[in-house]
Amino acid sequence: MKKTDHSIRNSVVATLIATLIIAIVKPMRNMAIVVFKWLWQIILAFKAHLGSTASVPWWLVYAVLAIIILLLSRAIRQALQSLATDVAKASPLSYTTDHFHGLVWRWRMDSDFQPYRISTFCPHCDMQLRPCSSGYGYSTQFHCDKCGFSSSNIEMETGQLEEWISREIQRKLRTNEWKQELPNQ
Repeated sequence: MKKTDHSIRNSVVATLIATLIIAIVKPMRNMAIVVFKWLWQIILAFKAHLGSTASVPWWLVYAVLAIIILLLSRAIRQALQSLATDVAKASPLSYTTDHFHGLVWRWRMDSDFQPYRISTFCPHCDMQLRPCSSGYGYSTQFHCDKCGFSSSNIEMETGQLEEWISREIQRKLRTNEWKQELPNQ
């Protein structure tokens, strides 16, 4: 007996939902027909407007306006892109390469303008150099495994040298000397 109670209830609910859908859809359909008729009238009026002439056909006026808008948008986009690249070049975050002790040094800059991952590269072939301690470890020399370049002795241990490079980068940032090291400026 419970099955019939549920089936009757389900039938009543389904009928109510169907009635509700029909009640909503019919006015929406009528409204959609009115909107489509209105849009079609606008399209026909615009078509008639394009076909009419003043001293110049309207379609020609709109075509010229479209070309002008396209050219202006392109010019504005290029101006904004060049402005963005100029700003990026002028940012201290873009200062990531310099020359110290006759070697090329590269690093990354964090958001607090602190250099990290400081590495040295060969000034001839751009291969990353290998540090070698000489003597009792109080001086460092760099060797290139690709072209055989060897730097002169630098009177600091490798760790001290990297700390000195970091301090020198910080000094150049404070004094704005870093701007001279940016390419194409």
